[in-house]
Amino acid sequence: MARRDWLSTAAALSALGLLGCGSSQRPARRYFGSAQVRVVVRNRMSKSFRLIGATLMLDEKKIYERQGELAQPEFVVYDGVIEAGEHDLHVALTFRGDGHGVFSYLKGYRFVAKTKERFEVDGDQLATVSVTAHERGGPTTPLEERPAISVAVEPT
Repeated sequence: MARRDWLSTAAALSALGLLGCGSSQRPARRYFGSAQVRVVVRNRMSKSFRLIGATLMLDEKKIYERQGELAQPEFVVYDGVIEAGEHDLHVALTFRGDGHGVFSYLKGYRFVAKTKERFEVDGDQLATVSVTAHERGGPTTPLEERPAISVAVEPT
């Protein structure tokens, strides 16, 4: 076999994930087919923040929008099939301050946490995309800087 033929064959096999030895290699990505995906929002904010609105978009398409208090600590916003590959998730969560006594002024404040995350799913995969609202910083962190969102993909 000519050297050029061998190199093109090796490149093709490598692209398909069929070239290599040893079990320490990561399996080839399957960017064809579809994947079952569930998007779950988890509210881990303290009682000083009430979740009062959520908007989530998957690849520029709105998959969930709700205005009004969302009291559940965890809820599913999407459960469906998407194409394998990379996807963009846009999340905007709105919180209202909630304080009593000396801290009753918090009720007049609104806080919005936003994020845009890119994630990928393999074909024939079942995956849960966890969107977790949490507070960053500590007692000295200004209130407007505390709301944060993290996104993680958990294969199931």
